[in-house]
Parts: sequence; C-alpha cells; structure tokens
Amino acid sequence: MESYIKRAVIEILEKNLVISGFISVTLSLVLSFQLVKYIPGFTVSLWLVPLILSYFLRFIFSRRRLTKFNEHVSLNGFRLGCLTSGLIWGWCGYFFFKEVDPVTGLYISFTLGGLAAGASSSLAADKYSFLLFTVPLLVPNIVANFLIGSEVSIGMAVMLLLYISFLTFSSKSMGGTLVENLHLKKKAEDSEKEVKRLALYDQLTGLPNRFLFEDRLKQVISKHQREGKKFALLFIDLDGFKQVNDQYGHHIGDELLQVISKKFEGALRNEDTCARIGGDEFVVILQNIDLSGALNVSAKLLHLASTPMPLSKASVQVSASIGVSIYPDHAQTQNDLLIKSDRAMYRAKEKGKNKVVIHGEV
Repeated sequence: MESYIKRAVIEILEKNLVISGFISVTLSLVLSFQLVKYIPGFTVSLWLVPLILSYFLRFIFSRRRLTKFNEHVSLNGFRLGCLTSGLIWGWCGYFFFKEVDPVTGLYISFTLGGLAAGASSSLAADKYSFLLFTVPLLVPNIVANFLIGSEVSIGMAVMLLLYISFLTFSSKSMGGTLVENLHLKKKAEDSEKEVKRLALYDQLTGLPNRFLFEDRLKQVISKHQREGKKFALLFIDLDGFKQVNDQYGHHIGDELLQVISKKFEGALRNEDTCARIGGDEFVVILQNIDLSGALNVSAKLLHLASTPMPLSKASVQVSASIGVSIYPDHAQTQNDLLIKSDRAMYRAKEKGKNKVVIHGEV
C-alpha cells in the first residue's frame, strides 16, 4: 500500500475509533447493569474493565501512529486492537449469554449485531481490521445459540450467520470504493500539483519561471521595506551559449542549462531565489545582503559559470555576464530594479563579458 493511501486509511480508522470506541464503551456500561442481575458484579467487572482499558490503549497508540507516521508504519497494531476488543465482546456473547434469561440473551445478541454493523462502516477502510473484530465478536454468540438448542436460539444463530456474511460483503464493497476514491483523490492532487508546477516553474531546469520570480520579488520588496533592510537583484546572461547550440545542438544546450541551474541553485541560501526567465537568462534574488555580500556571491556564480562542464556528449565552457542592483540604493520598485540590473548586465558584456558590473558603474 503506497504511503499516501496508507496514511489516509490510518487517519480514517483513527477518526472512526473515537466515536466507535465511545459507543462501544457506552453500550458495555448499559449492558453491565443488565448483566449484574444474573452474574456476580466482580465477574462482570472482569469483562468490563479490560474492555474499557483496551479502547483507551487503542486510542493512545492510535495518536502515536499518526504523530510518528512514516512509510514503514504498520496497521498490525491497530488490527491487534480490533482482535482484542472483538475477543472481549465475544466472551460476553458466549459465557454471559448462557447465564442470562432469554430476553437478556436476545438483548446481548442484538447489541453484538449492532456493533458488527457499526464496524462494517467504521472499519471498512481495512478488511482485516473488520474481520479481526467481527468474527470473534459474533462467532462465540452464534456457537452459544446453537448450543442452547431452542427453536428461537437456533433461529438467532442462523440469522447471525447470514448477518455476518452480509456485513462482510458490504464492508468489502464499501472498503473497495473508499480506497478507489482515495486513489482518485491522490491523482487529482498530483494533477493539481503538476498544473501548478507547470504554471510556476521552468519545465527544463525546474527553477522558478518569470511569473513566480516576479511574485517573489514583489514579496521580497515588501518584506525588506518593512524591515528596513537591503537585498540584491542579479541579472545573469550566459556568454557563448548560442555557439554551444550551433556547434553541438540544442539538446546539449538544454543539458548545459540544467547543469548550470543546479550549480547556481546550490550556491545560494535557502531564502534566496534563482529563476530562469529566458533562453539563457537567469535572475537571482539575494535577501538581506549588502553590496559587498552581493559581489561575493556574484563572483562565486561567475566562477561556476566559467568552469568547464563535462556533459553527456561533449565538454563545453561558457561564461556569464552579471548585472547587480541593490534595493533600496539603486531602485525601490520591481520594474526599476529589473531594468537597472539588466542594463548593468549589458554593460558587463560591453566590457568584455565574464564580468560583474554594479548599476551605475562606468
């Protein structure tokens, strides 16, 4: 079972355990008031206390399963809890059933049948949990009815046999539909993520595209304006990229862009952003940094871009021209920052490429 479906199934089972446990404990308390008329209170408590304790422990361990969830989390603990609860109820359905009058016996059988009906929906997400609870819940009472041998008790036993068969089929069908719906939900979520990725990220490099970059730049301006801090915007254009495409083909050019993207991204902090906004054009946002820091990062990116890169079918070498503008020293709006860093980048090309130029530098 894949991790997403397993977590969803566990969440459903744990959520249902709260209400089903409350109902089960309530029924056990109500039933106890009837049982003490025929069975010593101490004997009833030997049944009642473990039943309540089992649900309490199941709830505690259920919370842990979700809190510490990972792909290796197993449902075996939950299934064991279902088996334990079913066996305790089965004790009531066999030993206590034979000690009471026929009316109370019918009351016990119908109580157990109601619990099985509830389990068919609350445990439908996992057929093993359903069977491990329902079989030990009803089978002892079915056996007890057959052993009594009266016309009414045999009729009740046959009815319960048919009932457990129907519930098993119903629970299996419901569980299959539930899991199928979870798969459809997972596919829908994956499709939504893919649409979002295509809308916000460059398909070739996986970097933010122009749309996402502009949104982040807007947020960064607001943040640094509010905090009164500086940040840098770097405009990067590769030198010699066209020659690589012409000489080796576009597939090598695409591979080069992917390699450089990973290098650029790896050289930045988590809070910084590297985006691809054109064929061989990149922009970098360096948050909370001054001019000196921006120049240090630019020099690192320049070195990475000019390092020979062994690709699948060729080893190529390019360089980069980088223009730098600082907020708020050089500009205070999104458009002005882009324009000034872009102009500084073209100035770097004019000065011979493979250079870093700050806005306003001659």
